[in-house]
Amino acid sequence: MPVGQSKIPRIFPPRYAAPVPAPRDNVRILRAVSPEAAAIARATATAAWREGARVLKHDHRAAVRIAAAGDVVAKTWPTRKPKALFLRCIGYTHALRHWRSARTLDAAGIATAAPLALLRTPGEETLVMRAAHGPTLLRVLDDAARGRCAFTFAQRRALAFDVGAQVRAIAATRRFNRDHKPSNIVVEADPATGALTPTIIDLVALRPDRQRIGGARMLASLMIEPIGCDCPPSRTMRMRALKGATDNAPRVARKTAWRMIELLISTHPDPRPEVDPLAAEPHTERTYLPPPGAQPRKAHESCD
Repeated sequence: MPVGQSKIPRIFPPRYAAPVPAPRDNVRILRAVSPEAAAIARATATAAWREGARVLKHDHRAAVRIAAAGDVVAKTWPTRKPKALFLRCIGYTHALRHWRSARTLDAAGIATAAPLALLRTPGEETLVMRAAHGPTLLRVLDDAARGRCAFTFAQRRALAFDVGAQVRAIAATRRFNRDHKPSNIVVEADPATGALTPTIIDLVALRPDRQRIGGARMLASLMIEPIGCDCPPSRTMRMRALKGATDNAPRVARKTAWRMIELLISTHPDPRPEVDPLAAEPHTERTYLPPPGAQPRKAHESCD
């Protein structure tokens, strides 16, 4: 036997006889409504897509980017901290909760930014959603309070009723959204009819309504944030939303519901948000904190 020749027969091919496979991109698609949606989600994980996208929000909790074409939005949460890793192990991350909540409300016919795909990369989870185009409900309230709203009074009145009806529809699923504030609702306008549709864009905080007061809590949340931003809704809009939420119930029932809402608002701490949701620039820092030494303002003081 020649020197150096192995006694083991060469029944296996050499180690590098076949082409070397391409390195993995470390992108794992957890959920997708279609193969096309999975391809779009995989593209959002690339550096080229993120460089071309516009940043809507970026802080220590999450980053929100919209594609250059304006068709999809990618919301990314970090998952490197111990708590996030634990939630990832039990399948209760922000992205998964948003996915399940949006699918639940979509099945109930409630307008949401429909999720397209959910992907996981090292240290991050990203939810890719349909982009909702239009101003936020908080922006509509702020513009109306300053006399520069693009929508007519009749449109805003119908919108207020639809916002209340949306609360009633969510409560009918025996759930409530703990973060049901106007800055998380985008007002989409139908170019053909001009009808306005409130579309929910953040559903991470959807929870079971075990105490059966979720509707009142959501209506209170819809007012607390505008009060903190000095643009509370007018009495007319509040009553229209209450009528929509109570399905045109008798006046006595509406008064009872309103007392509950007033109680929730009056017991809420300082309503001023930590980050200004009306700022023109992306939310990268706390910009709406009260000045040092300022006394906390009760929410109900600006209600009437």
